[in-house]
Order: sequence, then structure tokens, then C-alpha cells
Amino acid sequence: MSHPTMKNYRKTLRTATMFGIVAALGGGVAATFAAGGTVRSAAPPKKKAVAKPTPKAVVPTTTQTGFTDNTPLTEEQKIVHALNRLGFGPRPGDVERVRAMGLSAYINGQLSPQNSDDSAVEAKLSDFPILGHSNAELAGAYYDNLKAGAEAKQLQGKIAARMEAGGQDVEMMSPDRLAGSPEKRGENMRKMYAAATPEEREQLQAMMKKRQKEGRKDGIQEASRALQVAKVVRATESENQLHEVMSDFWGNHFNIDIRKNQCRVLKVADER
Repeated sequence: MSHPTMKNYRKTLRTATMFGIVAALGGGVAATFAAGGTVRSAAPPKKKAVAKPTPKAVVPTTTQTGFTDNTPLTEEQKIVHALNRLGFGPRPGDVERVRAMGLSAYINGQLSPQNSDDSAVEAKLSDFPILGHSNAELAGAYYDNLKAGAEAKQLQGKIAARMEAGGQDVEMMSPDRLAGSPEKRGENMRKMYAAATPEEREQLQAMMKKRQKEGRKDGIQEASRALQVAKVVRATESENQLHEVMSDFWGNHFNIDIRKNQCRVLKVADER
């Protein structure tokens, strides 16, 4: 038999060793052990439940970025989305009209513009008859205007040459001189007009009137103004919205530049 004193010594040694291990693991565990409790791993604190926000319906638009809402679109949202994607956006009453006819019917109608009635738009554009002129008429008016301008410049050059021969200080009305300020051009014109003979003055006045008259019907200015108005009218009032969107895309990427000299008169034919 072991001696009682030896037994107590061994028991004390085991207890001291156990306390040392527990102390190394942490004060909280050591306190639990010292109190005679069972040592268990500490449970993580419970997280507070956070209420998820209720998703709101978002109407998609052509300018909206990062639209990732997985909530199914309502019928009205689908209609607004189609009006934005297939046209220039909903006009007053468009959503109700598409809802009444059905979204599928509206899309099919946009894919068949030849079946739509756009007579109201055409009636409004009838105020611009130049949009219906043939290519030959547009080009003829354009070159008539150029011819009138060339005749006027020829007469101005004749007067300026005579003034220079007489020792007067005047600049020739060449294209590079015409690029100057309006004040400088006006000063040169007044000097020429004062130095012109009575016959030359009459010719200058007649040419200027003719050029102004032809300028109002040439294939550049009037056609350019008419095309600008027509584009806005069709984009806002035409029932064939998809057709107008595609026409605008074509015109901005593969079309005739309206600033490209004599080709500008063909812009009318290209747009229609």
C-alpha cells in the first residue's frame, strides 16, 4: 500500500498541473474550472436579426445604369421599357394606349411601319414643300445660287482691280479676304460701291437681290431648316417610333454630311 502522504502529494501535483494548463488557455476557462464547472468552448455571441428592406419596384429607363433588380416587372413597367427601347420615350397617353392594345400587338406594329397611319405627321410636314423636291430640282437651285455668287464676285474683282490701279487702298474680295471680320468686309464693300460706275452699281444691286431670292429656295439653307424641323416632328409625333430611331441611327453613322458642299442637297433624298 502506498503511504497516505504520498497519495496526497500525487493528488496535489495533478491538480496543480491541471490548473496550469487551464490558466494558459484563458482566465475565463480557469475560473470555470476553479469553480468546479465543466470546461466547454465558449459559444459565439448571437447576431441580432436585421430586417431586410422591402424591394421597391423600379421602372427601367434607357438612361438607367446598373439595373439588377430581380423583381419581375409589372405590366406598366414592361410597357415603359418597350416605349423607351423601341422609340424616343413615352408621350402622354402612350402607356394607356399600349396597355389597351397589348404589348405584343404594339411591338408587332412597330415591326410593320407600312401598316401604320402617319397621315397627321405628313400633313404637318407638307408646310415644307422642298422636302418633296426631286434631286434635279434641288441641285439646280443650288448651282443657280452658286452661279449668281460667282458673277457678283467677278464684278467686285473688276471694280477692286480698277481701284488698285488708281492707287486706292482696297483688298480684293477673294475667299481668304472674305474670312475676315464682318466690319472689314463691309468696309471693303462700301469702298467698292462708292468707286463703281452707275451701271456697275445697278448690276451689283440686281445680283444681290437675285442671290438673296435664290438663297431662300436653294438646296442648302431651306432644305437644312426643313430637315431639322422634320426630324423633331417625326421623333415626337410619328407612330412609327422604331422606324424613326433606326433612321436617326443610320443618319448619324452612315449618312451624308450636310456640311459637305454640293452633296448637301442630296441629304433631303437620303432622309426621305
